Amino acid sequence: MNLFKKNILFISSFLIAIFFIYSIKILNFKIFEQPDKEIIKTSCDCKDLREIQLRHVKGNATLSNTVQIVAKPCLSKKNNDELLFTASGLDKHFQKVTFEWESFEKVIIRYPKQLNVFIQKNKTEFQKPIFAIEYITE
Repeated sequence: MNLFKKNILFISSFLIAIFFIYSIKILNFKIFEQPDKEIIKTSCDCKDLREIQLRHVKGNATLSNTVQIVAKPCLSKKNNDELLFTASGLDKHFQKVTFEWESFEKVIIRYPKQLNVFIQKNKTEFQKPIFAIEYITE
């Protein structure tokens, strides 16, 4: 009978420990938090009116890793980004995504064909003055 009580005590303490560890894992799971955004490159146009940002958005529980290119007013602290390009894939392909201002009215975005593209706008809608976007797949 004494051995039976020891086994019950061992099993119950083991189950409590498993439950405790599982609870900690669940509490640290980032399901409702904002994903981490790492800005890789920023560039303003020649008149410092508009800024383009290339950033790597690290996924949380609801979002996979993506690369984004956004437009916003140059040197603005407000969060009025316009999403121009979004793609997911392997991290090694994110490093090959680039952009450059060809002129005041045009931006060229280069990206590898291995990426899964979700958003690909041909011109801005909210950023004034409006500029065109050309995509080159490599």
